[in-house]
Amino acid sequence: MKLLSIIVLTKENEPEFRLTLDSIVKEIRRSEHLEELEILIIEKNSSYVKNYKINLPRCKVRIISQKSQGIFSGFNIAIENAESKWIIFINSGDILTNLSRIISTTSNTDNENIRMLCFQVENIDSSGKKIGKIPFSYMRSKKEYLIYKKIFPYFFGIGHQGIAFSTIHHKNYLYQSNNIGSEAKIIDSFIEKALFYEIVIAKFNTKGISSNAPKELKLLVKFIIQRIKNRQYYSAYTLIVKFILLKLNLNHLIDSTRYIRYRLMVILFSKLRFLQK
Repeated sequence: MKLLSIIVLTKENEPEFRLTLDSIVKEIRRSEHLEELEILIIEKNSSYVKNYKINLPRCKVRIISQKSQGIFSGFNIAIENAESKWIIFINSGDILTNLSRIISTTSNTDNENIRMLCFQVENIDSSGKKIGKIPFSYMRSKKEYLIYKKIFPYFFGIGHQGIAFSTIHHKNYLYQSNNIGSEAKIIDSFIEKALFYEIVIAKFNTKGISSNAPKELKLLVKFIIQRIKNRQYYSAYTLIVKFILLKLNLNHLIDSTRYIRYRLMVILFSKLRFLQK
């Protein structure tokens, strides 16, 4: 069994795909553990994928074609086909920047007891320029994550670009293809057995495939209506804010405003007794 599967989803976005694969190949060539790695590409019968030359003789590369059924469906196919102890998702447009740290951490972690390793991610725009001075910190500890979920449920979770998942556990927790909250539910299930690290391992492209799911806005509207009907007004509010950000294409604002708001809330609410339970 391999140590790590690097999973790449691509859908008719050749420039972003090449950007991502170039970064992965560059990082793998620096590694002394090629035999321990595999690249698993989930694509939609795209000729540019098959034409991309990956010259890594000792690294296993597999390409799986699927019909366009959404990102989560592609994730599930990758999880089911992964032949490794750990998996990480680096989709078209995103950039892998620190494979050596991922390898050293996963190789020294028991994937049967630990379900995910959470690192940090930076935001970049479509030109590759860094957005904001602060790393896109998805959470720095389990305590901070749980506090934040109490304050802003259903809004932000931990992004897959910054996580190495235990394959054996993820195979038992697949995504619901038509549920935008599916990723957050899996994170919630894994959070009790997670480790956190302060190092940046990838760059998240705010214009990449991960942030441009075509069905996301329609699903958000559906869930907002459901929350209002169920009188879950605060939950509806958080989804409405996210809808506005996506609709106005303001994802790039999340990097700084979310971080500041989050840090202030953590300082205030971590002192409250009811959150310490």
